Amino acid sequence: MEHRRNNGFTLIEIMIAISIFVLVTTGIISTYIMCQKSWHNTSLHMLVSQKTTISMLKIICGIGTNSGLRECRNFNLKTNVNGNWRLEFENFYNKTNWIDYNRESSNLVFWETPNNPLSKTKISDNVKCAHIIPTNKNINIAIAIQQSSGLFMHAITNTTTIRLRN
Repeated sequence: MEHRRNNGFTLIEIMIAISIFVLVTTGIISTYIMCQKSWHNTSLHMLVSQKTTISMLKIICGIGTNSGLRECRNFNLKTNVNGNWRLEFENFYNKTNWIDYNRESSNLVFWETPNNPLSKTKISDNVKCAHIIPTNKNINIAIAIQQSSGLFMHAITNTTTIRLRN
């Protein structure tokens, strides 16, 4: 009786190999998708955090050659019933600047000259809420910026107190 040698794989061996390949591939793909979602979520969180910090720095330090609230000598806060406000402040060089919060437009704007579109500089957009609480020697500021991308949404609030230098 002659024994015949089979050099190929049996059907069972091929099915087991394909099953193992499918399981490994499914695990790799699901891990990749989970990492992509995590990366996207973290990137959005970092972007919103950066926008909030930069917005607060623009309010405190100013924009360009215009000084911010850290050099504020006098200020006047005007609010309306819609939640909008305008902060008019004067520095030690008697230069007056304005910061507007518009709730409907969700933005903060820095004005070198009020209502002159050429002197308008956007501090931030996507501002969910912004509050200014003046006291005798301090200005308390809270800014919340919210942004969404795809399935993810982040909102970060940054608060600070500025002591007046007079």
